[in-house]
Amino acid sequence: MKTKILFLLSVIWLLIFLFMGFGLFSSSIKQPQKDRDFKEEYLKPSVVYINGFLNNNSRLPTNEEFDKWQMEYFSLNKEIPINPRIDSLIKTNPQWALRIRYYTSSKSFPKEVIENYGKNDSKYSYVLSTWRGEWDEYYVSWTNYYTTDYSHWTKDSFIVLFIFLFIGFLPLTVFIIYNKKKSFA
Repeated sequence: MKTKILFLLSVIWLLIFLFMGFGLFSSSIKQPQKDRDFKEEYLKPSVVYINGFLNNNSRLPTNEEFDKWQMEYFSLNKEIPINPRIDSLIKTNPQWALRIRYYTSSKSFPKEVIENYGKNDSKYSYVLSTWRGEWDEYYVSWTNYYTTDYSHWTKDSFIVLFIFLFIGFLPLTVFIIYNKKKSFA
């Protein structure tokens, strides 16, 4: 009786981890396409606007000019302040989460950008940033780099799936090995 209960618990454990592992795998394998869509819908139009403005005016737009364009282009509520990572605002008005922050001074560039892409003091350098719920997404002008271009989700998805399968099969494997040793004794 005790053996059957342990076997049943091992199988239930396995099923739980199979369900969780394949659930995470299937959702994260879709992430690269979500990242590409996000880039095309939100970041690229901002880059096109800023670069067009730069070409036409020989200067970057001011924060006010960019904010005005952004509010018109994305039809954002003008009363929502631009402050990073205020969860209460995101919960009450999800449009706020799409707000793109615009940095034009190397002194104000996010630390993560400087660490990963270097510092550029050119008067034509800028960084765009937007909060994605768990991480910031960036566009770095002096490298023409979108962080959405680096999608490692597929590789990571397989690693997570393997870990969940390993954890799921571990109790069942131990149970089988233990019972084989026990039957030979």
